[in-house]
Amino acid sequence: MMRSALLGFGLALSTATQLRFGGLPIGPGELVIVLWIVLCVFDLLLGRTSSDFSALYRLATFWIVFALALSIGTFFGFAAQYGPALHMVLHDAFAYLLMAVLGCLAVSIVDAPAQFRRTAWWLMLFGNIGIAIQIAVGWDLISLPPVSPWFWDRFRGWTENPNQLALTSFVMLMLAVYLATTSKGLVSFVGWLAVIGPFAAGRLSKSDTFISVTFFSVAILVVLRLRAWATAAASSLDLRHAFVVLAMILALPAAVSVLPYAKTGASDAEAFALSMAKDKGGEASEHTLDLRLFLWQEALEKGLSHGSFGLGPGPHLDPPPELLRDIDDPHELFEAHNTPLDVFLQAGILGVAALVVLLATTALQLYRRRADALFTFVVALAVFSNAHFLLRHPIIWFGISLSVSAGCTLPKIGLSGAALSPVPNARG
Repeated sequence: MMRSALLGFGLALSTATQLRFGGLPIGPGELVIVLWIVLCVFDLLLGRTSSDFSALYRLATFWIVFALALSIGTFFGFAAQYGPALHMVLHDAFAYLLMAVLGCLAVSIVDAPAQFRRTAWWLMLFGNIGIAIQIAVGWDLISLPPVSPWFWDRFRGWTENPNQLALTSFVMLMLAVYLATTSKGLVSFVGWLAVIGPFAAGRLSKSDTFISVTFFSVAILVVLRLRAWATAAASSLDLRHAFVVLAMILALPAAVSVLPYAKTGASDAEAFALSMAKDKGGEASEHTLDLRLFLWQEALEKGLSHGSFGLGPGPHLDPPPELLRDIDDPHELFEAHNTPLDVFLQAGILGVAALVVLLATTALQLYRRRADALFTFVVALAVFSNAHFLLRHPIIWFGISLSVSAGCTLPKIGLSGAALSPVPNARG
């Protein structure tokens, strides 16, 4: 229990990038995670490990292939006499090492599925407390001297930029939905309450990606829940089954009847979406899109020009021309802010393939096991990754590791909704 609380506390604090020490990639959150790692290593030395290594095999395979791809990229980067500053290389290398150890240990400890669930609850507790503190600082209700909670009119809390806050808020939101939909009674209600803080923080960040991916996730969850409901109804001859059949019969004429209102509805939906976007879809959103498109094009061209082998860890893109006058160092390098393209620049096509295989196979396993919330999380995370670089965030790898573990331990579900295989070594 205390170890789960320790990891949940470290994950919540790892989002506090403004609290890091002297510009180093280490802060209080990372130190707590390292302490958790040390305790887990002692457990491994004492032989207290999980008896099911399928999740570990999947994660370890990814990290071995990814490390090989980064090594090949680094070799070609030095051969071309090209590379970022050493401190940027070490920053990424340390982050990847920490993420690999965190994920592999999390799926290797005794009773990993139950440990994941307990840690997720602790993360909800500490994360929502952290969000409350950040909002209180932002509205000058309390003082936290090292923290500057605003980036112009966008809320960033104790993260370095609003996009980091949006990303961590989205992960917390999806994990809260997972806990709520897989619990019952009062516990489920508490899970739904845990959604409020992350959604509020993500909305205050004014991240267009957060809003669009959140709505996308809700749509997927609704469809999957309807599928599960219809499947359960089909296996029983009760009133619910009759209602589902009647709804399916009436679906086509109902759709035809609302066609005249489609145009008006589409306009209202567009207006609503723009009202939620940064600057209501005005110049700020357009400028962000133009900047991203420029960086993405540069990333693709540079990656291809180096044979698709990658260039090793660190950023590799020259600053956009319109930003040259706003940065202190004209030689500062940028990232593409797109996970597939940033991985392509660092680890080449091999690194991209390893990441795609990990996420795709995990999503497929979760779909087969009817783990709707986690399946939605993995799919939405893949969508979110097209606007941000995700691979250096501990909370991201906790979510991925939890999903991999669930995909390996939950039973497969047949068309009738019945389990096709027993649960291997899953408790709690």
